[in-house]
Amino acid sequence: MKFLTTITFLLSIGCLTSCLIPEANHSVPNYFLLTSRVNDLNKTIRVKETSFYVKEVRLPQYLQDKRLVSRPSDDTVVFRENDRWGEPLEMGISRVLGQNLSFLLNTLEYGVYPQRRKFEYFSEIELTIERFEMVSGENVKVKAFWEVNGQDGQTQRNIFEENYLLDGNEVQNEVRALSELLFKMSEEIALNF
Repeated sequence: MKFLTTITFLLSIGCLTSCLIPEANHSVPNYFLLTSRVNDLNKTIRVKETSFYVKEVRLPQYLQDKRLVSRPSDDTVVFRENDRWGEPLEMGISRVLGQNLSFLLNTLEYGVYPQRRKFEYFSEIELTIERFEMVSGENVKVKAFWEVNGQDGQTQRNIFEENYLLDGNEVQNEVRALSELLFKMSEEIALNF
């Protein structure tokens, strides 16, 4: 009987205290990927004289975080806890840049970091990102230094800097705008091959 009384007492205490435990307010993060404009690379025609390798993309430390960032001013960075990249940003940029250039240059002979090189490429592309974020509630900004090193020893380099007006305030629109700016930068780089 004493055992039953003890069990009943413990169950009563458990029921009463269960109301005092707060609900978890943890929310599951949303993950996003950059995308290329290229839908079907199977239609690409191979041009044997063109091949390239996208080297490791260099990012400032604050962009190496998985969280998407905003910069409401030049000296302020806001990390968004629930909006995250689905892959390391430098790998996503390399992947999309490679796909875009493959399409623009009509070649399937390319590689991107971290893939190892399969053969000697005609050109190597180096990219240093300085800005890659939302700069206001209405714009995203990409600023990058790019360099194309040809086998002939010729080097072409330039700075790409552009803002893109967002169509709405959804995070998907921000990611699409960043992808669109990557395509514009790819077009600029493709002109130097």
